[in-house]
Amino acid sequence: MEFKDMKASKLMLRMCIPSIITILIMEIYHMADIFFIGQLGNTAMVSGLSLASPIIALVSTVGVLVGGGGSSALAMMLGKNSRENAEHVVSFSYWTSLFLGLVFGLGLFAFSSSLASLFGARGEAYRYCEQYIRIFSIGVPFMCFANAMGSLIRGNGKSYQSLIGNMTGTVLNIILDPLFILVFKMDVAGAAWATVVSNIASALFYVVYMNGRSFGISCSIKKFTLRKDISLLVLSLGVPMAFMTVLNFVTGTLSRRVLASYGDVAVSAQSITAKVVSFATMLQMGIAMGMQPVFAYFYGAEDKKTLKDYFMKTAIIVVIAGTALTLICFVFGPTLVRFFMDNEEVVKLGARYLNIMLICAPVAGIHTLSTSFFQAVKKPMTSLSLSVIRDGLLYIPLMYALSAMYGMDGYVASRPVSTFISVTVCVFVLYFKSGIFGKEQQ
Repeated sequence: MEFKDMKASKLMLRMCIPSIITILIMEIYHMADIFFIGQLGNTAMVSGLSLASPIIALVSTVGVLVGGGGSSALAMMLGKNSRENAEHVVSFSYWTSLFLGLVFGLGLFAFSSSLASLFGARGEAYRYCEQYIRIFSIGVPFMCFANAMGSLIRGNGKSYQSLIGNMTGTVLNIILDPLFILVFKMDVAGAAWATVVSNIASALFYVVYMNGRSFGISCSIKKFTLRKDISLLVLSLGVPMAFMTVLNFVTGTLSRRVLASYGDVAVSAQSITAKVVSFATMLQMGIAMGMQPVFAYFYGAEDKKTLKDYFMKTAIIVVIAGTALTLICFVFGPTLVRFFMDNEEVVKLGARYLNIMLICAPVAGIHTLSTSFFQAVKKPMTSLSLSVIRDGLLYIPLMYALSAMYGMDGYVASRPVSTFISVTVCVFVLYFKSGIFGKEQQ
């Protein structure tokens, strides 16, 4: 698809809507396990499953490293009208994601017990956490491949096909969760097996689609190359998002260890609250990720004017969308928490935590948009620095400091405080380092 031949409004809708739906579907996908386990009323199961959740961020590293970087690289090559290099990018991303997925899967299976301890699982929750990780590891190769290909094909404008691939796994997971968890009474093991099967289904969809005629770019092993202008380009563009994913894994592990000290009820309330808030932030992320290939395309075509125009329109939409969903979450907070677990203590705590976490939600997407933009215009170190500032330099110290001073409320507040500061930094960096604003443009 030629981005330059489409009207701005049509192109943004074509790229953003499938990406938004994909992100929201992925949130539903990740929430399905907790929702159906929550129906059992066992806080230890919810706690164990919640404490295992950082493993998803760790596995997603492969998808954003190879798939996210490959998407930007592919769009750049198409913007430069370099068809041969586009094929090399696709083949490199395709086969590398398969290899890395196998390595990750074997590693998680071997160290599932150690990881459960690392995540802070204790007592009965430890058993459920370790059980989930061990079964989940079986599907890791398929998950890595599916995540990577879902991102990669958006670089060729195939947003709707990416959506179909994601929906294939998500719908199947939502069907299998109640069947395995409630009907077959497999509990946490059922949630894990539902995830494994759904990822296999998504991976098979991408294998069939990308080896067919409609994708239009060969992923043959014959096109695979380790040439630096291909392999290093893909990996360097993917590093910022991959590092941010790893950093989220580290911060998630540390924060859950702190959270676990407040007991299973607090873990359940905070985990459910985080899922509710994620609807606002994930919508913003979907818009930013949807437009990333467009930014990369016009950067490759050296069309700075159009690049700036698309960035400004995207930023406005991100803030409007974030504000609208924040208001919805604020008004219906207790109802949304109760939807996951009908426990009065959990609902009371969840509603309180939700109000704190929503403070910065309207503008939180500016951070994701900034990192996505700098990744798309071949400034990976700037994108990486912005990720480190929010999720490392700010969040971790604030989490420990505010928790020590204000207890659980301080723990919850550390995320919106760090996000607000990092968004402010992003605005300044965009002005001075983006190449489309301020001094660098001059």
